[in-house]
Formats: sequence, structure tokens, C-alpha cells
Amino acid sequence: MSASKIAGCVLAIFNLFTFLLYGIDKRKAVHHRWRIPERVLILCAFLGGAAGALLGMLLFHHKTRKWKFRILVPLALLLWCLILGALFFLGSKREDTITVTSTSLRDGRWESVCAADREPNDPLGENKSPELTFSDVPGAKYEVVLMIDTTADNWLHLYFSGPWTTHLDEGALPDTAYIGPYPPKGSGDHTYEIRVFALQEDPSGITGQLDAPCDIDTLYRELKPLGILAEGTLTGVYGN
Repeated sequence: MSASKIAGCVLAIFNLFTFLLYGIDKRKAVHHRWRIPERVLILCAFLGGAAGALLGMLLFHHKTRKWKFRILVPLALLLWCLILGALFFLGSKREDTITVTSTSLRDGRWESVCAADREPNDPLGENKSPELTFSDVPGAKYEVVLMIDTTADNWLHLYFSGPWTTHLDEGALPDTAYIGPYPPKGSGDHTYEIRVFALQEDPSGITGQLDAPCDIDTLYRELKPLGILAEGTLTGVYGN
């Protein structure tokens, strides 16, 4: 489970605890028993239980006439909405980038050794997956690597997932993970883009259909819950 999911569970449990605390204090008030100090109830709201505190006030009809609670508990809820909104915004920004380099890319062109060993390539390539080197990403445990032909509807030529590594040798991937470029003759240079995702959780449940269009948006939505720590791209061209 990712850190964000753990934090969300802890916050939800604390809100439930605060809600119950307000209910217990209401029951004590009805039976004229020893009460929970008001500063504790308000402090719980500011420590993260604001939603539970406000819900407890409304459902138990408790502390709703006291100005401290009518002002401070909604204020605590607003504060936490701002905090969570800011964290979500910062988490959704993909500022962390992976630097991707390749010795299989010369002067912006993928070498013919990486091209598919099939027509219409002339001469035929060797279908060796490109050498790739990535900058390290602290905390990364897994990776997903793609090669797509952005000229041809994001046609998928490479899909690899596995434990995090910063290097893939040329030809390291089998035919089941790599089919090199084979653009139609006369179609000009096609743009082939490498995309690398550094993840916190295992992506083995997600697969890519080689030699077919790749829905990048759908793939990204599937990868996002696994904790995308950083992304990187590398672009080159190839043509017959």
C-alpha cells in the first residue's frame, strides 16, 4: 500500500474516532457524568478530525450552541480541505522527471539494429531492443518502459515491466516485449518515443498489447494508483 493510501486510512480512522468522541461526550452530558474537556474536542478537529467533529455536532446535536465550536470546527474543516487540496495538487504535478539516454540513438535516429527483422525494412533489422539508461529515482521499486510510434496512433513497439533498474542492455528484451520499427516505405520518418515510469508498486497486473495502438491515457490511469514517482521520455526517428 502506498504512503498516500496509508495516510488516507489513518485520517479516516481519526475522523471516526473524533465522531465517536463527540457522541460519547453527548451521552455523558445527558447522564450528567464527567465530561471530555472542550479543548480536547476542538484539538481533535484541528489534528485532522474536523469532518468527524462537525458530523458529530450535527448528528448528536452537541455543542451546536457554543460559539467556539460553531466557529472553530468549521474553520478546522476548511483548513484541512485546503491542506488536502494542496497535497492533491502537488501530488498530481509530475515535476519529477527521469533522464533517459540511449547509445542506440545516434543523431536523433534509432539505429537499424533496433529495427524489426521484417518487411518493409530494407535491409532488415535485427529486432534488438535499444540500450536504455535511466537516472535513478529514490524510492522506486518497479518500472514500466514503453516505445510508441507517435506518428502512427501511438503504435506500441516495446512494453516492459519489472523491478526498478537504471539500465537495459541492447537486445536485452525478448520478442514478446519488443517489436522494432518497420514503418511503411514512402511514409517518411516516424517518431518513436520511449516512455519510462518509476513506480512504488508492482505493475505486473498491467500488460501492453504489442504491435497495436496503445491508449496512453488509459494506461496512465491504470499506473497512477501504483504510485508514479517520476516519468521520463526519449524521442528518436526511423524511416525506410
